[in-house]
Amino acid sequence: MDSDEYVGNVFVVSRLGQLRNVQSFIKQFNAKENVLIIQYSEADGAIYRNMIEICDTNLYTEVIYLKLPKQPLRVTKKKNISMYNSINDVLDYINNKYPFNNLFLCNADKWYSYYEKVKKEENLSYNINLLEEGLTTYIVSADPDYQTDPVIPISKQDLKKSCKEVIDCLKQLVHITKNLIVKSIVLFLNIVSIIFRTNLTKKVKDFLLNKTLEEKYKFSYITHFNEAFVCFPDKLIQNNFKIDNVKKLNFEFNKISKNKEIKKLDNDYCLFINQKYINYDKHFNIIFGILSEMGHKNVYIKLHPKENKTLIRKKLEEYLKDFPDLNVKIITNMDSIPVEDLIYSHNFKQVIGIISSALLYCDEFIKEANVLSIADEYRKRCLDPINGVNRREMKLFEKEYRNFVKVSKVRQYGGGKEKVNL
Repeated sequence: MDSDEYVGNVFVVSRLGQLRNVQSFIKQFNAKENVLIIQYSEADGAIYRNMIEICDTNLYTEVIYLKLPKQPLRVTKKKNISMYNSINDVLDYINNKYPFNNLFLCNADKWYSYYEKVKKEENLSYNINLLEEGLTTYIVSADPDYQTDPVIPISKQDLKKSCKEVIDCLKQLVHITKNLIVKSIVLFLNIVSIIFRTNLTKKVKDFLLNKTLEEKYKFSYITHFNEAFVCFPDKLIQNNFKIDNVKKLNFEFNKISKNKEIKKLDNDYCLFINQKYINYDKHFNIIFGILSEMGHKNVYIKLHPKENKTLIRKKLEEYLKDFPDLNVKIITNMDSIPVEDLIYSHNFKQVIGIISSALLYCDEFIKEANVLSIADEYRKRCLDPINGVNRREMKLFEKEYRNFVKVSKVRQYGGGKEKVNL
């Protein structure tokens, strides 16, 4: 390979796994003159600190920290314009200081399209390349409906909540007129939504935003990538965008067996990779019920860096009260270590998760790992009325679940195959 093929590169990351893949790419393809953009919002404090900790600054000419608005995926006119302008400004700064040839994105969804729109608006000439993120990389490329939420009818709980919001608005003395009108409209739309079994509230909001936002500020798919670097080229189906050239990216595990925290871990424990979709009380009641049914006695839980660890530790005993045979410990002081590296460096009795990308990587690349997904069984129990899970809470899970089972061949425990309008 020409050693000068990847000179003058800008990499955009917002997660630990993305940063790990960027640094693998730089080493594998001998990339030079690299600039790193670390995106973060107020909600990403822990992830932001962890990325700073594992970032190998020797690989970059400059590391830029780009702060995004809180809840960047939530569409509002002011927020969208602010995000677009921030990305425009940072690319303008980099281009003036380090004229670059390649922009590498580890995500192709939602507002990442701003990187393509800025290129067109400012008439810039860099290539836009896709770099492995995880399961989402393959999901976004293959599923035309990825950005479409599952059709889950408004529930009675939603209606009660809307009624309460209207009543609360009536009690307010400040801005009462504005809030009352808005909440009343939402209540009316929710009632209509129940009758016609569709989320009319969201459709009206999307319609208004669509009519008032300029085209360049709207979220959309990126339409074209010059190159893509992924671990599983055969899984990258190009339905949503065009890719000129696809290359294999080596997935690198980091051996951390000498880490003092990992030395404390017991080999007799299985590892559960947590993902939160519903409220913790119901979530852990279902999770611990499944683990107990599977016959596990000793379980480590690896929480996501964004999760409220203080709350979970405080309530763990309460969550376990119906499962006296379960001994559960939360892994601490290892947030800056990607879970794949943890699994690679320690011989867990079994690795269990719901729909984490780590399940795919470890199942494919660590042959001795005993990897299992409980996504089917988790879904089955969430849909069971006896558990009282609000179907609205399941919206994100349903969206990601339908794609996980398309891409991954990870073994499933149990099974819930009820049909749902996806």
